[in-house]
Amino acid sequence: MSIPTVLDRNYQIWVSRDMLVWTMQSSLTGDGTEQPFEFDETTITSGPLHSATYPSSFFFRVQILIP
Repeated sequence: MSIPTVLDRNYQIWVSRDMLVWTMQSSLTGDGTEQPFEFDETTITSGPLHSATYPSSFFFRVQILIP
């Protein structure tokens, strides 16, 4: 998915399977462009995002931080 960014903002992308436990997957520094975020559930081998069946359902949240 593409994340539209604004200059001088930081972005954290969080992922959850149940909307209760969130895991930060990536962080971006805004530069005024759309930046790609890719998530491949098959590369997660353990932890709260691991699933034994594919495809699974996931929720995504973008947190914008102003320095």
